[in-house]
Amino acid sequence: MRLLKFSILFVLLGAFGLHEYYVSVFRLSYNTQENQIQAEVKVFTDDLEQLLKTNDHIFFKMDEAVHSDELEESIQKELLNSFGYKDSKGRDKAITFMGYENEGDITWLYFTIDNVRSVTGPTLSINWMTDLFPGQVNIVHFFDGIDERSEFFSQEKTQIQFDFYE
Repeated sequence: MRLLKFSILFVLLGAFGLHEYYVSVFRLSYNTQENQIQAEVKVFTDDLEQLLKTNDHIFFKMDEAVHSDELEESIQKELLNSFGYKDSKGRDKAITFMGYENEGDITWLYFTIDNVRSVTGPTLSINWMTDLFPGQVNIVHFFDGIDERSEFFSQEKTQIQFDFYE
């Protein structure tokens, strides 16, 4: 009986089309002692593989790949092309890709933004995977050391100024 119910549910969902979700989560934390923002991105591994494959990078299956310079270079290029940080005076800050960890279905990307003296009013630009997946949503949690702000970025909303105040 349970199998019959599951089969009917599966047929109904198939008839109306399954909705696919494309989401990545960015977590940024300001480290006041090091004047640095430490960041991580949680992304679905198959989405990252599709991004690398679509943009003509040397392609590896993430779960089979040994950490390689070529793979890290490809991931770094995509991250740097789709993430930007400007301080409150509108100056671009350099992003340093630190590496990645694959955990099967999820891959973590790590990067830093150095020489950040304050996070008062920074502007983030994120269009991570929005060209590949028009429905992509990027959720950002930004912790300034005291408070946390969360925002979402999409194909229509690629730039946000955060409202941290000292």
